Amino acid sequence: MNFASIFLLFAALYLAALGGYYFNDKFKNKKLRSNKIITKKETAMQKNEPNEPREVDIAGSLLFLTSSLNEDAQKNKNYVLLDYDIAYPRLFYADIATLTKLIDAMAQIFLLNVSDSTVTIKFLLSNYYKNNIKFTLSVYCDRDFFANKNILQVNMNAKSRKFYEIAKTLAEQNGSQIIFEFDPGARASTEISMTLSDNKFDLMQNLKIKNPKNFSVLVAEPNPNAFFVLRKNLEFIGIDVKPSSEWSIVKRHIEDMIFRPGAVFIEENLLSEIDDALTALLIEKKIALVVLKNTNAAINLNPKIRVWTLPQPYLPDFLVRILNEAYAFGAQNGDKI
Repeated sequence: MNFASIFLLFAALYLAALGGYYFNDKFKNKKLRSNKIITKKETAMQKNEPNEPREVDIAGSLLFLTSSLNEDAQKNKNYVLLDYDIAYPRLFYADIATLTKLIDAMAQIFLLNVSDSTVTIKFLLSNYYKNNIKFTLSVYCDRDFFANKNILQVNMNAKSRKFYEIAKTLAEQNGSQIIFEFDPGARASTEISMTLSDNKFDLMQNLKIKNPKNFSVLVAEPNPNAFFVLRKNLEFIGIDVKPSSEWSIVKRHIEDMIFRPGAVFIEENLLSEIDDALTALLIEKKIALVVLKNTNAAINLNPKIRVWTLPQPYLPDFLVRILNEAYAFGAQNGDKI
């Protein structure tokens, strides 16, 4: 199912709800300019021009799409991640509907042809000139299914070929093209430009951890792509992340009689590894667990263990909120961080 159409139906409701938190009232009634991702702030400020771009939180606006793609991708045991760097600006003047169609089409090229794979939607800031920001938008699949790299379409099923044509058309309308790269995996990328808003989205001002470097986190996430995104965000915040995603090493840290991490991030499939002895240690040492969720499966743990869930894909906002709560939990139990 193509979730871009679903997104279009619910985008107005979603952005209205999000707008109360992120946006100023003066931008609420602005409309999106159709068929263009590249926008000009001067055009946006002309009150009488129809289809004006509006100020949007790019990462926040794309969360519904990427979450929907991930849910649908699970039918073929695929995994969709959103990699929007926590350090990047978030507020732009943009046509979010067209951008959504482009990302959906690029992602479907891979999702309709692979299984047991990870597909990462990534924004890479490639040029920054005054208020005009250029990104390389890419969709990376850790599996290369292109047997014939000279004629890409022959590798795709009929449905994904249609999405490929949609992606090419939208990229051309934006003065760009879809470029494929291989080894390792396969990557489709294009260039997009957006006008930066004068308003700022400062996520770090919401962080309540006084000394992040003294707040240690363990991450047990076997998927290297998901581990990379999470670790990158944690390290930007300043959190001390132990340098391994392997469960055996994370378990050894938990069993250490001296060390007590501020939080342990654990992929949901590893929860079965928490036996009675480890459960007792988590309760005794009052260690908080953050479960990295990619399914709707229930979490069956001892209710005395403090647990949060971080669904994939996620926004850094959710990560900061959980870190704040884990920090408060540690402070209640005698940690001086």
